[in-house]
Amino acid sequence: GLVGTRPATIDGRPYNQGYSWTAAGGLRPLRRKYFLPTEPGWWESHWFDRGDAAFPVFQDGELSFGVNICTELWALETYAGYSALNAEVILSPRATGGATTAKWLSVGVVAAARSGAFSLSSNRVDSRVYGGVGWIINPEGEVLATTSEEVPFATVDLDLNESAVSRTCYPRYVFGDD
Repeated sequence: GLVGTRPATIDGRPYNQGYSWTAAGGLRPLRRKYFLPTEPGWWESHWFDRGDAAFPVFQDGELSFGVNICTELWALETYAGYSALNAEVILSPRATGGATTAKWLSVGVVAAARSGAFSLSSNRVDSRVYGGVGWIINPEGEVLATTSEEVPFATVDLDLNESAVSRTCYPRYVFGDD
């Protein structure tokens, strides 16, 4: 399956909506983006209405995951909730500029290390506007793979049990997330 975002009109209102898709189940709406930037090229607060303030954990078969859409990676308060709800993965579809790659990769590491979940992010590939850098980061914050315009696809076999073990370790246990 896959997870992404799309513009969606719900009750006549425009949203940036996360979704999942599988061949067996088709399209399934997830949450709608809550934190919307107002930046040149990223005028989402003008294009969309604010969506869901809650950051729940979704299930897809055995997989439990949270969705932080682009800017929402900076919603650091969501990571304790994901840890407490036993999320194994945080999925973060993005469209961010190449000049800010280091900053975005850093927050991906924080997302993984604070939540005890794998952090997976995709980004548009277009060196003229977007950075094209995606990542796979393990629950301890180790970068396992990145993508780029030259390497647009990465795959890593993940042991989801690493999330359960990681949630019992520092720093998660200090805050009583589980």
